[in-house]
Amino acid sequence: MVTDLVHWLLVALFGVHALFVTVFFLPIHFAPKRMLIKVASKTRLPIDASTGAIAVSTALFCWCVGQLSSLPPEPTADVKTGIWFSIWMAVANVFSYGGMRHVCYVCYHNEETIMQMEKSAATRDIVEWQPPKLEALGPILAPYKWLVSPQFFGFDRIPDAKKHRLLFVSNHSLWGLEMPLLIEGLYREKNIFLRGLGAHFHFYLPGHKQIFEMMGAVDGTRPNTRLMLQKGFSVLVYPGGTREVLKNSKVQKYELMWGNRVGFAKIAVEEGVTIVPTCSVGTEDMLEILKDVPIDWLIGKSSLTVPIIKYPTPAETERVYFWFGDPVSTAEEKKQLDAVAGTDAYDGKLQELAEQVRDKTKAAIEAGIKELQQRQADDAGRMLPDRVKRTADAIKAAITDQVERSLGRFTGGASASQADEQETQPESVQDMGDDGEDGCTGEEEGSRVRRRPV
Repeated sequence: MVTDLVHWLLVALFGVHALFVTVFFLPIHFAPKRMLIKVASKTRLPIDASTGAIAVSTALFCWCVGQLSSLPPEPTADVKTGIWFSIWMAVANVFSYGGMRHVCYVCYHNEETIMQMEKSAATRDIVEWQPPKLEALGPILAPYKWLVSPQFFGFDRIPDAKKHRLLFVSNHSLWGLEMPLLIEGLYREKNIFLRGLGAHFHFYLPGHKQIFEMMGAVDGTRPNTRLMLQKGFSVLVYPGGTREVLKNSKVQKYELMWGNRVGFAKIAVEEGVTIVPTCSVGTEDMLEILKDVPIDWLIGKSSLTVPIIKYPTPAETERVYFWFGDPVSTAEEKKQLDAVAGTDAYDGKLQELAEQVRDKTKAAIEAGIKELQQRQADDAGRMLPDRVKRTADAIKAAITDQVERSLGRFTGGASASQADEQETQPESVQDMGDDGEDGCTGEEEGSRVRRRPV
């Protein structure tokens, strides 16, 4: 009984430390982290608690070592394993809480400094980020690209990213499965690596957060968006956000769910950047929503659900299409906004101009979706089986052509040899006949036969 109590006490202490570490390594705008830093900066309670945990873990370590030395000659494997596990847990707790105590000590009376350090580090990570090598990214997406064979239209309409700051605004397909294809295709063809804006929850999950950041994504806040545009990065934004990614079965395919959002348009007008309307079609045609699972109890948004989808079979897999429209300049809107800068009319003017830019961008994207749907309907290689059959037929035709060429060279050479033999042999026979008709004797004829040309 006592051994079990010690075991679970050590596990509980380790769990508390793991929770502390998890919260502490989340982004600075995460409310529990800010609260943790505030508590650690205003009171010595976390420091004293860490010291107490170290003392308790040390005492339990000594007790476990004593139990190990007092074991019977032939203890059961479970008993021996349990004691050794408790010993190692005690050692881990001593070192873990030692580090935790040091962190709390650094935070004590340094709330503003810690907050500023966190923000500076986040800014540095965004600015100093470098895109992955295309040679490394291509093989990762190669199987996916082979399945959906993406097509892109309008590359020529994209302005030079070295001369213009670009904000790509796009629709979001179900579960966001089209985004990697868009990023890789644009990177390959135009050498533009898009920095995506992700929903907040992506950056609350350790591991998941690091993968997103490695691919250039950042938490979708306005300060982060401004920072990237000011530093010359091309930014990808989905105004529909989570609602388009998790759209339910009642929503029409490829419907834009922007509502009255003008956040991206406000930033575009204030920064004077160029908007590139972008859209994709194909993903939602091959995904079937089986059930809409409400998650309002989890995040408090009553209308949001998580769609449970049925992934397509190879026979149901379709091509994915991308479209880039004519760029939308905000230079004129920025001039109008700058004219009222510092006045009470600024906010109202910004809202008015942002709504105009949003509506113009939205209309362009909706037109692009219709164009892609028409291209999709006319595409003979839309379905994966059709593309596989066409590829197989092309390979078969190429092999057949090569075989025919090889056989043609072989049969042509054989025919030429036979023609040479036929030209030589009749001449020899004719010579023999002529000699016979001239009245030669058998001996003379035999002599001539022996001398006939071979």
